[in-house]
Amino acid sequence: MLIFNQLRSPFSSLHLLASYILFHCFRHTFATTITLSQGMAIETISELLGHKSVRTTQIYAKITPSKLEREMMLLSKKIDRLYQDPVPVEI
Repeated sequence: MLIFNQLRSPFSSLHLLASYILFHCFRHTFATTITLSQGMAIETISELLGHKSVRTTQIYAKITPSKLEREMMLLSKKIDRLYQDPVPVEI
């Protein structure tokens, strides 16, 4: 019983640390995978996470390669539409 009592405090501390790490990982997953990579605006994510500054949200929400590729494709399509050859007018 004495050994159990001596181990209670370290195990309790480890449990609290593990809970904090899991919570922190969930916030990263939520900010990056669930919201940002699905197209949600970073300002909206900031509000959902309860941050006063978007800079704080940027710590949690990381740009993934697939998100970057999707955004570049959208930009490319917009640019293509702007610079399409106009229909030739016959004189």
